[in-house]
Amino acid sequence: MTYLELNYFDSDFSAQQKMLGAAWHLIHAISSKNDKAPFQVAFPFWTDPVRGSNGAILKIGTFGPVMRVFGDSATLGLFSTELNSHRIIRSGLVTLSEIRKVPEHATSVSFVRSRARDRVTEGFAARAQRNSENRALRGSFKPTELHRGALIAAENKVLANFVSLKSSATGHCFSLNVERRAVDAAKQLNSYGLGGTVPQF
Repeated sequence: MTYLELNYFDSDFSAQQKMLGAAWHLIHAISSKNDKAPFQVAFPFWTDPVRGSNGAILKIGTFGPVMRVFGDSATLGLFSTELNSHRIIRSGLVTLSEIRKVPEHATSVSFVRSRARDRVTEGFAARAQRNSENRALRGSFKPTELHRGALIAAENKVLANFVSLKSSATGHCFSLNVERRAVDAAKQLNSYGLGGTVPQF
């Protein structure tokens, strides 16, 4: 298997996220217009979010400054050609490596899309309270019980890192939530390169 590396080094978290989102959007768009050429992504410097005992996020997780793109040589050659002609590469905001072979000592990891919320925000809590009160009017549960249940359910969901992407189909922005797992070979690969297993090294 072969891979490319996109580096978007920046000490500012917001700038790093923005460059990641732009690069990921480009790769997805190139794949889409070329018969959905398959690829997979990985983040070697990924860090998980850290949550306190009360459920609050103490430290947000990050994808890190490098995204690896895996695929066959023909697909990666196509990506490389088109990416090198784009302004984010020409400007030096994102650097692109040559196509490399995966080292033999690599292990496996899985990055998958998550539909779960990554944190319980004040806005979410307020919406949960309003929904609880509305449901209470139609049922026999007390609003406080429903509200507490909603928060507990949210707190028990997996923690995911997120990045803002622009849809190639609609042009609308959305948050792509991603979680790292040890191995998830059964998870089907999606159009954003998430699912299955990828080399880790």
